[in-house]
Amino acid sequence: HDRRGCEPLHSGRDYVLLFILSFTCGLQNAVISSASGAVIRTTHLTGLTTDFGIGLVRIWSTLKNPHKEELFATWCRVGIYFSFIGGSLISAFLFLNVQFYGFFMPLFISLFAAIRLRSIQLKNL
Repeated sequence: HDRRGCEPLHSGRDYVLLFILSFTCGLQNAVISSASGAVIRTTHLTGLTTDFGIGLVRIWSTLKNPHKEELFATWCRVGIYFSFIGGSLISAFLFLNVQFYGFFMPLFISLFAAIRLRSIQLKNL
């Protein structure tokens, strides 16, 4: 351990874990950006919250005739918030039970979503 209480990276397992985390984050961001036509950003909650606020204002200002795309994007953002909350709870449980191997779950979910999205896109060509 160093002075801050962090372990230095030294084993192959550490580098595999970093790869899985980086790959999963990139894949998840690419899948959502592709599926939403780059309307929804999922990398950081700050950008998502800004987009959510702007979307609410747009909906409120056009309440008599709201744009379907804006309603869809706003509901997707609400879903992302709940996914973050649910994912945090599930991740805490997984970490207590299987340690870092729990990171395989978001990897497999993201891979499944990417493959499914690609098959839908190919079907619509």
